[in-house]
Amino acid sequence: MAGSAGRKCPNGRRWMTSIMDKYLQRDAPNPLHQTRFWLVFFSLAFISPSVQRRQAEASVVRGYSPAPDVEEKIISTASDVLKKQADSSTKLDDRLLKFKVLTRLMAELDHPIPSTELSTMDTVGDVVTFFSTPVVDRSVYEDLSKLNLPKNLHIQMEPVRFDPETDTFFDGQTAFPGRPTVVTSLKYRRKYKGHSGESRNQRSITEFERQKEVEADRQRLGWKRLPSEGE
Repeated sequence: MAGSAGRKCPNGRRWMTSIMDKYLQRDAPNPLHQTRFWLVFFSLAFISPSVQRRQAEASVVRGYSPAPDVEEKIISTASDVLKKQADSSTKLDDRLLKFKVLTRLMAELDHPIPSTELSTMDTVGDVVTFFSTPVVDRSVYEDLSKLNLPKNLHIQMEPVRFDPETDTFFDGQTAFPGRPTVVTSLKYRRKYKGHSGESRNQRSITEFERQKEVEADRQRLGWKRLPSEGE
């Protein structure tokens, strides 16, 4: 099981396919088991990686511009730590020395190394390649906004949020009454303001009045429970 878990994606999917064949052969007469298995299989094989990619694309990265003499600095630091003259082909076999070299370079060049890149740094040349690669802290959306766009195309970088206290276009009347806007992000809480979901100068209804409206909707629709009430 440990060997199967450590395989890369293509081999891992081939392993999942073999398990799928055995499972379907064993429970072929039961269509319910087949349906459940296909749902789990496709969610693991296709949906989960796509969600992870979207999360990775949306994550905030720190910009980095390599210095012109970055290769000389890396070789000098590696030679100092390894106590011998190093070059691009020098291997980093000793884990302790590799740790010392990388931590010192991260401090000197002010560029952290992700844990996913550590296994790819076997030589000093691999370290030079990593620290020579610039990192852009802008998104594709920001790059598009700086292009020479046509006159009929405009990219709104800062979202325009509705605030009933300051709105003048709709005279403070919200289109979604009773649906408050809550800014949960600690990063954007100071930048964007939420609201209670009520229009400006409008009296808040009491819980008793709200329950009466819900009961009226139940009787009008003939339902015992509205979808807005949850499970």
